[in-house]
Parts: sequence; C-alpha cells; structure tokens
Amino acid sequence: NQKFSLYGVKSIEEDKQLCKRLTKINNDIATLSSQLEIILGDETREDLETKLEGLDKVLDIRDIQEIKEDIENKNDELLTVRVEQSTIGKELNALTEKYITRETLLDKIIDFRVDLKEITQELSTLKERPAEFETIESYFEKLDEIRSKFEEYNEDYHTKKENYFDIEKDMPDTSYEELEKDYEYSQAQFERLLNRGKKLLKLRDTFKSVKDRMDGDTNKPLVDSMSKYLNILTGGNYKIDNLDDSLNVKLANNKDSEMPLKLLSTGTKDSVSLAVRLSLAETLHGEDGGLLVLDDCLVDLDPERKRLAVEMIKEFSQKHQVIFTTCNPVTAEELGGKIISLR
Repeated sequence: NQKFSLYGVKSIEEDKQLCKRLTKINNDIATLSSQLEIILGDETREDLETKLEGLDKVLDIRDIQEIKEDIENKNDELLTVRVEQSTIGKELNALTEKYITRETLLDKIIDFRVDLKEITQELSTLKERPAEFETIESYFEKLDEIRSKFEEYNEDYHTKKENYFDIEKDMPDTSYEELEKDYEYSQAQFERLLNRGKKLLKLRDTFKSVKDRMDGDTNKPLVDSMSKYLNILTGGNYKIDNLDDSLNVKLANNKDSEMPLKLLSTGTKDSVSLAVRLSLAETLHGEDGGLLVLDDCLVDLDPERKRLAVEMIKEFSQKHQVIFTTCNPVTAEELGGKIISLR
C-alpha cells in the first residue's frame, strides 16, 4: 500500500487502468507521429512554425461580420446583374423578332455601314470651325442668333408679302406676261447700269492713281478736256464745275448752278461718262497715242447727241486707236473704220 501511495494509486486495479490508458496514449502518440511524418514529409515542425509566423505577418484576418456584409453586397450586385441580363434578353428577343433571321440582321448592319460611310464622307467635306470662334459652343450660339434673326426677317418678309398682295389687288389689271417682260427689261437695264457703274468705279480708281502721281496744278488740263467734250455733247448746257481731291466730278448748268449727278437723265449721264473716258485717255496717253475700248456707249443717246458723239470719237481716233463694240450695225456704219462682224 505504501508503494501504491508513492505512485498516487490506491489499488492494483487502478494501477492496471492507468497502465492501459498510458499504453493507449503511447499508441496514439505513435500513430499521430507517423501521420505527422507523412504530412510533414521532409519538413519539420520548426519549419512549419517559422512559416506560420510569416503568415501571421502577411495575412489580415477579416472579421466575420465584414465577410457577411461583403456577401450581402455581392448578392445585391448579382441581383443587379441578373436584372440587366433579363433586360438585355428582352431587347435581344425584340431584335430577334424584328429582324427574324441572322441574315436579315447582317443586311441591316451592311446598310448601317453604308450610311455611316456616306455620313463620314459628308462630314469630311464640311468646313472647319471658323477661327473667330474659340469653342463649338460659341459657334452654335452665334448660329442660333443668326437663325433667330432669320426667322424675324422671314416673318417680316411674309408680312410684307401679304401687304404686297393686298396692294396688288388695288392695282390696275396687268397680265403676268406683261409684268414678266417689264421685269426682264428692268433687270437688263439694271445689269447694264451696274456694269457701267463698275466701269466708272475702275475709271475713278484710275483717276485717283493718276492724280496721286500729279500735283494739284495738273488737274486743270483734265478738267478742261472734260469740259470740252461735255460742252460738245450737251450743246453747252453743262460743264465741269469742279474736280475735288477725290476726283469727284461736279457739274454746273449754263446758269452756273450745281447739278447733282443723280438728277441727270440717262442720256446726260452717258454723255458725262463718255467725256470722262475720252478726257482721261487723252490725258494719260498725251501725244504718244494709245488704246481706248468703248462698249456700245451710244445706245441711250438721242439722235443729235449720238451724232455729236460719233464725230468726237472719230476725231479722237485720229490720234488714238479706238475699239468700239456694238450690236447695232447702223452705229458701226456711222463710226466707220474697220468693221469686224462676230457671229
């Protein structure tokens, strides 16, 4: 009993039980050691502990609640994706019903590509944004402003058009053909006067160029030459009153009263124009002779003025070459010289 007490047991039976347990534990240890060796392979426990320490430094162990929240968020995203998938499926079904077959869809795609190519070509021909606009927005703002003004003008145009028709109702009866002929005649007159105006502008520029090369005292020969020709063409009724620094011609009648050019008749204006051309050519060419081209400038002159103008041109042609174009064979015969007919 004293020996049992030394080992902490009370009886042989208890000692037997302890021995059985010890044996079982040793067997379990041996079995687990074998399994551990299989699991570890060539590594040791110390190697695993070293790796575990390294993993503890790297891994950030997440909280279970955080993981649950992430799962809920992913479930929400999954639900959203499924809704989008359902929507896309419906659209795909609608497209399938519309185009029926894959071939039909391909035909549509080809048509779209052709349209896209045409639109791209049209875009390539468009002009670039004007340089005065810094942004495309400012350009469109200006465009909107112009369109707004256009609408106002268009509305005003239609209002005036209605007023025109109201006035037309009160006018004497005139056929459309008669109005059309009057319009065509007026248009032709306008074009002819416009061309003359352009030629006069060129003469004015030439005048100014010549004047810039001459001092103020040399205007007198030019004024005298103009007065000479104008006096002949108007039977002494008009003369050159003044030629200012801008080479603007001022006329005076035989009573020394100033006559505004806009109050002159068409024939008198043509007479002034012819006098200016002859005197300018005479001043520019001097005694050396030169070339002067006249385009049917006698068409609006009365018979007497035309006769005088023909004599003047003939006299002028004694020193200078004159090319005169006309549609009137009688005028060509009156001027004489070499006649060239163009057909």
